[in-house]
Amino acid sequence: MDRRSALAALALISLTPAALAFNVKPLDAYRRHHLFILAPADDAAARALAERIAEALSAKLPDSRAQSVPVADTAQLATFLVSRQFDVAVMAAAAAEALAAGRPPFATHGPLPLKVLHSAGAHVLVTRTDFLETDARRIADVLGAP
Repeated sequence: MDRRSALAALALISLTPAALAFNVKPLDAYRRHHLFILAPADDAAARALAERIAEALSAKLPDSRAQSVPVADTAQLATFLVSRQFDVAVMAAAAAEALAAGRPPFATHGPLPLKVLHSAGAHVLVTRTDFLETDARRIADVLGAP
């Protein structure tokens, strides 16, 4: 074994306890029991709307444990929705249409069928079409259907 291979093996061995210590199950459980409403951090209006929606849902549907979560930008928001890591997001209506159709800037994400739960001016609260219909209806009822 040459020196480079030995160093690489040593590095892997030293990382193994840290990698084994990280357990994603608690994070998954936390996400299952909370409604996270994503909003792009670079869109102040979307962030403010997500906050108002989280407050309304927390007041009317306390079991939802709704929380607004800023993400870096709309591209990251799309990635979270496409990968099914999160279910609900506030975004510009034009961006939601582009994501649903798989048009730029979301061409690499592919088309993602979306359902509008609430509309407010130039922004919409959307979810994937595989989101539970009963939950979608409860959210839409609290916010007023679009």
